[in-house]
Amino acid sequence: MSGIVQGQNCGEYAAGPWDYVQNSPCTNGASISAGFTAWANEAYFVNVWSGGNYTFSICTNYDSSIPQWNGGAILSVYEDANNDGEVDNISSPLASVQACQVTFSAPNSVGASGGTVIVVVNDGNCQGYLDPIANGEIMLTTNTAGSCNTACDIEPTWVDLETNTSSESPQPFCSGQGNLIYVPFAIFSNQSQFNVTTSSGTVLSPTLSNGVSSAITLSQTDINQSGGIIEVSFTSSNNPGCSESLIFDLSTDISNSNIAGFCMQAPTPSAGICGSYDEGAFTDFGEIPCEAGLSIDPDVMAWTNEAYLIYAHRGGNYTFSFCDGYNANLPEWNGGARISVYIDENLEGLIDNFSTPLASVQNC
Repeated sequence: MSGIVQGQNCGEYAAGPWDYVQNSPCTNGASISAGFTAWANEAYFVNVWSGGNYTFSICTNYDSSIPQWNGGAILSVYEDANNDGEVDNISSPLASVQACQVTFSAPNSVGASGGTVIVVVNDGNCQGYLDPIANGEIMLTTNTAGSCNTACDIEPTWVDLETNTSSESPQPFCSGQGNLIYVPFAIFSNQSQFNVTTSSGTVLSPTLSNGVSSAITLSQTDINQSGGIIEVSFTSSNNPGCSESLIFDLSTDISNSNIAGFCMQAPTPSAGICGSYDEGAFTDFGEIPCEAGLSIDPDVMAWTNEAYLIYAHRGGNYTFSFCDGYNANLPEWNGGARISVYIDENLEGLIDNFSTPLASVQNC
C-alpha cells in the first residue's frame, strides 16, 4: 500500500464533503480552484472519470508549522462508488499522504464516471472536530482526463412541476404577479454540472447540477423579441463538447403568447419554483446550536436568489430569519421575499426534490 499513512484512520471528518472542486476538468493539465483555503478535518467530493489521474493540492500558501495543524496535513482519498458523498470503506483509502498534495487514479468501480471523497486532516487529529485555521489554497488538477474526453450522455427535459415528472413538451406557468412566464426544465446526464443559457429570457440557475430542476423566465419583451423560437442550451462545465438544447416554440407550446391573456387561464407556479438559486449554497451558519433558544448570526446581509446550507438535527425545530433591517418595499425585491426550505439528505449542497419544500413562506 504505497503512500498510505500507516496507523491512521484519516477518513473521519467534521464538515463536508463540500462540492467546490467536484467537477474535475476534462483537459489534461487543467486545474480548478475552490477559491479559498483549507480547514482541518473537512472533506471534498470530487467526480472522477475512468482512466483519469488527479492531484488534489493545498500547497499554495501552505505552512506545516502552524501550531493548530500539529506538524502538517494528512490528505486521504476514498472511493464513493454510488456518489452519495460518503466514504465507502474507511479502512482502505485509494491514497493517503502526509504532505500538501496527493495524486491518485480513478478507482475501477467508477465505470464511466464516479465519485471520490478527499479528507483533509491535521496530523495527530484524524478523528477531531472542525478546526477553522486556514492553511493552503484548495486546487484540483486533472493529470490525465481518461474517459471524460469522449463520454457524453446528456438528456435535457421539460418538467411538469404539478406532477414532478418529465414532460415531452414545455409546461409554462404564470408568475404570481402575472407579468412573467416560468418554463421549468431539468437535465439528466453522466456529466455532473452544466452551464445553462437561453436565447431569450433569464435562466434562474445558470449553473445546474445533474438531476436538478430549474426554469427560464420570460417577460412580454422577451417573447416579442424572441422571433417565436426560444432555445435553452446545456453545456457540460467539464466537457465543452458535450451539449444539448431544448426548443420552446411559441406557436405550438403555449396557448397564448400574450402574457396577460395566458395568465388569465394558466396556473401560477407552485412553491417549488422557488428552489432555484444563482449563488450558494453557502455554509456561513456552520454548526447549529444544540441548546434551545440560541441563535447564530453570520454577520452578512441577504441577497435575492441565493441559498444557505444548514446542518439540522433530527427532531429539531428551527427559524431562519433576516427580519433585522429587512424592507419588503425595496423595488428590486418585487414586494418582498419568499423563503423556501428543502431537504439535502446527502449534505452535498443540492436540493433533493425541487417541487416539495419542507416550508415556503412569503415573509422575512
